[in-house]
Amino acid sequence: ILSALRQQFQLSFSEPYLFDTNITFAFDLFNFQDNLINFDRRRSGGNITLGYRATDWFWTSLTHTLEDVEATYSTGAITPSIFQNNGLTSSLKLTLGFDTRDNRMFPTDGQFSTMSIEHASEYLGSRNEFTRFNARTRWYFPLFWDMVFKINGTFGWVFCVSDGCEVPIFERYFVGGIYTVRGFERNSIGPVLYTA
Repeated sequence: ILSALRQQFQLSFSEPYLFDTNITFAFDLFNFQDNLINFDRRRSGGNITLGYRATDWFWTSLTHTLEDVEATYSTGAITPSIFQNNGLTSSLKLTLGFDTRDNRMFPTDGQFSTMSIEHASEYLGSRNEFTRFNARTRWYFPLFWDMVFKINGTFGWVFCVSDGCEVPIFERYFVGGIYTVRGFERNSIGPVLYTA
């Protein structure tokens, strides 16, 4: 994907039933560059995922991500200390998923929900340290005349557990735009940097 806002190159492989079992396997190689409000973010690396589908509606997975991250301050000559976290990120993420939709392509009833916890620390060889919780859910309700009502929600929380460490700016949350909060500029809701 090439645009004025982002450049994305990604190679992905996914096997939902590895060796005809309920084990899932996937990997990604990527090079992403995003232009945000105060800075540009470049990420190069990959991840590998092993999962297990326990039932038709419940699955779990573990993902190891290894990436090199660089954030460049784009609205002035000053480089705030928050950007000194540039470098290697190595993290493990545990994900639980629930899927009770009646149809995965065109659902009319049920829910699709995921919960995950991701941790990056020096013990995994990571320069950047953080812990992140994410929860996402989508619910579908059948109405009349083949109409379906859908509601979705997202919750996220990122923090640092080590003394004196600070969550890197490129791991923080940014929302805004037609796909998240309409009426706001893209990625305009989040940490803002002020310079004199």
